[in-house]
Amino acid sequence: MMGETLRQACEMVDLLAMPAFVLSCDDDGTIRFERLNATHVGLVGLTTEAVRGKTPHECFPARTADTVLKNYDTCRRTAARYEYEELLDLGGKEKWWHTTLSPIFGEEGKVVGVMGVALDITERKARDFRRAESESSLRKLNEEIALFTSMTAHDVRGPLNKIASLSDLTLDGFADLGDNKRDMIETMKRIASGSLKHIDGILSYAAALRLGTVEVATIDFEHLCRDIAAVVDPEAKLDIVSPDMTLDADAVVLQIILRNLVENAARHARGRMEIAVDEAQEGRLTFSVADDGYGFDGGAKAFAEKIRLRRIGKGNRGFGLAAVAHLVESRGGSIWMDAPLFERGTTISFDLPGRIVWHAALSA
Repeated sequence: MMGETLRQACEMVDLLAMPAFVLSCDDDGTIRFERLNATHVGLVGLTTEAVRGKTPHECFPARTADTVLKNYDTCRRTAARYEYEELLDLGGKEKWWHTTLSPIFGEEGKVVGVMGVALDITERKARDFRRAESESSLRKLNEEIALFTSMTAHDVRGPLNKIASLSDLTLDGFADLGDNKRDMIETMKRIASGSLKHIDGILSYAAALRLGTVEVATIDFEHLCRDIAAVVDPEAKLDIVSPDMTLDADAVVLQIILRNLVENAARHARGRMEIAVDEAQEGRLTFSVADDGYGFDGGAKAFAEKIRLRRIGKGNRGFGLAAVAHLVESRGGSIWMDAPLFERGTTISFDLPGRIVWHAALSA
């Protein structure tokens, strides 16, 4: 029997012009759907009648159910508002949502339900991803311009320094015969000195081109990995392990890279995958995606060559690691093949600027 507070929450979400839903929480912690408002039904296609009284695992594929249930249960356990972004495949269509969950309190302050409000941010995320990919190309071009500029400037500095030094030596004890030669030498020295200052400015600009800007955000890494796993392996056919930790890193770029690598690994894995991250060097994070498939033909050397060929427009068009490598390198990182984590398979690693903020294993 639905309590009064749950009934009121169901009536409230029907009045909202944004996707919203209500969940009930049983005494044993079981969470069930109670209401999807009309806007939610219009965007996703699921109806209240199809989900009412059912648990997430009775409505969605196993992996999708796991990830949404963990979010709902977090709100229930903490009895506090919980806000996050998530990627879900509901009704055969991938969408990004900015979801806010709020606990519904019954008698004596007990959590009897959860109300969720979700904003469809798919278009915004697509723009973020396109911008990140465009910026990676621009960053790479900036790197090449900066390198060429620096090399040219350094090549010119040597002769100019020599001219300035020779001018000083020539002027030392130089007898002015009134033919303006002393003025010419001093002018030559001033030109050389002024050019050297100009080159210093060019070198500073080249250094600024290399630095670029990184949009650092705090990332719930396990949540990010859960969302990706739910999309690439909705039926939970693979055992996918990822660490429970919080990072400071470039969120948009990390999402793109991990999605590509995990999707690729899922196609080849026989049963197991592991996503890991380590801060071996302060301010830099090393990520790895390992699978237990049949391995990469030719090993690390073939892997590097495959990326090189794709960069110059040759090789298998379906191979996406070249684009991933380009994105990693645009952020000052590198990508490589590590030794297999499992008895056989492939482990791809890459590094990016960032740091570990919190790790469940360290706080236990």
